[in-house]
Amino acid sequence: MNKTKRCAMAVWLAAFLAVTALFAGGAALQYDVRIKHSGKGEATVSVQTDETLQEFTERVNAVIGDYLVLSADDMYEVEKITKTDGGYDVRVSFRRIDKIRGMGLTDFADASEYFVETGEDYMKLLRWQSGNLRIVASMMIEHRMGTVRISGGDGYPVLAKDIGGRDAPLESILADTETIAKSKIVSLSLLNLEGVTSIKVTVPGKIGYYAGGNCELVSEDTVEYFPIATPVVTEMADEDGNPVFVEGESPTVFGYIIFDPSLSPLEIAVIVIASVVVVGLVTSALVYLYRRGRRVVEKQRKEGESE
Repeated sequence: MNKTKRCAMAVWLAAFLAVTALFAGGAALQYDVRIKHSGKGEATVSVQTDETLQEFTERVNAVIGDYLVLSADDMYEVEKITKTDGGYDVRVSFRRIDKIRGMGLTDFADASEYFVETGEDYMKLLRWQSGNLRIVASMMIEHRMGTVRISGGDGYPVLAKDIGGRDAPLESILADTETIAKSKIVSLSLLNLEGVTSIKVTVPGKIGYYAGGNCELVSEDTVEYFPIATPVVTEMADEDGNPVFVEGESPTVFGYIIFDPSLSPLEIAVIVIASVVVVGLVTSALVYLYRRGRRVVEKQRKEGESE
């Protein structure tokens, strides 16, 4: 799988990142991100705020506008904003594209691409396991382009577990060649998660391994991540265009999910159609042979009567 396709498949999570900045003025209760086999999907988040519906909608549209400029005009859209007791629920739908810009870095690939002992991706996971979250990511900050940087060794260990909750060092996952050969991996590097209490990520299949600094398995296809305060350096330009560097802490989520994909609705439909076609062909053949056999028997009977 080439990098362009991997970026396209990662759009489901990047679209979720687009709504992260909506909550700078409120408190996000819970993110629920779901991906379909096609790469399309939706993200839902509940927000606590005392803003009016008009004020909140304007803020949502302003943030989404920033990301549409960076990405594609029809990459994602706000499907619905619903008033709740403490604020609003926001639902965003998204589709697959070749490239997306969001608040962090994500990936979706064959697990076999990551688990090559001398490979760059495997080296990255080893760094994460030791607490080295080194990253530089471009993102929108207060409606302006900026960067967030984490230096090597300034993060938390990203540790993996198997589906049974047992510790799974990367070396043991690497040795599990049977699982790796059939699995996909979702890699998450999420930054600037101010106000986010947790993020639930649901994948289209059964999870084999999951990793993070602070996460738990919710079900066989869902992992919940809890952001951790991490030292970061934020760079932005001032009104005169001069770079300004600010050191501080920011909630982040680093982790990955390795899962065995289930059959997609399209694959199931193809199998059903193929089965129907095969059954139809076999039935037709049997009917043809039966009728032909009857004709042969009838012909032999008539020939016997005429003798």
